[in-house]
Amino acid sequence: MNKIRSILTCALIVSALLPSSILAEDIDLYYGGTSGGDPNVLVVLDNESNWGATMGGTLPSDLNTVAGCSDSSYYCAQKYALISLLQKTGPNGYFVKDNVGFGIMM
Repeated sequence: MNKIRSILTCALIVSALLPSSILAEDIDLYYGGTSGGDPNVLVVLDNESNWGATMGGTLPSDLNTVAGCSDSSYYCAQKYALISLLQKTGPNGYFVKDNVGFGIMM
């Protein structure tokens, strides 16, 4: 019984200490990574049936030009928001830098 208890105790200690040695930080996304590669961002969109529902409020004037749609659906709003984000520029260039891998998944 003592042998099983000592094996279980060792396994518990190892499992408690192991995750702390493999933790990752998201700081590479903001300051540039030293982890051996460019940072990647994946946006996962949920494509449920309620995307066809309409939203209230005033539509942006450039909605059809930017997103290619003119209705007030949630899908059109998400599309407009993502395209606007990726086209946004500031004093240092685009909001999403060239070295950031950016993906969209439904």
